[in-house]
Amino acid sequence: MLRVERRLNSLEVIDALADVMLALGIPEHIRSDNGPEFITRELRQWLGTGKTQTLYIGRGSPWKNGYCEGFNGTLRDGCLNGEICYSLKKAQIVIERWRVEYNTERPQPRAVM
Repeated sequence: MLRVERRLNSLEVIDALADVMLALGIPEHIRSDNGPEFITRELRQWLGTGKTQTLYIGRGSPWKNGYCEGFNGTLRDGCLNGEICYSLKKAQIVIERWRVEYNTERPQPRAVM
């Protein structure tokens, strides 16, 4: 599951996390950066109702979340570097097509949500 938007506020992050948790279950922890959409009281309270704790990555420490950094590099190299998207809709279509191909049409050890 990929959300392609210009930006996500905290309520949209909650909505996206709820979709993932419905599909995969509730995690013990969520690791994120200290972006405003991830440190709001609403998000922390919502996560607390499901007993999920937050683990924040310090500024300038992206290597502390290698999975996300690896995914970001794969998305950039495999999709974004080869496309010019002049609209949000075009970006959503291009990235969704890439996601489907990445997860279903090429052999790989792990699927991307």
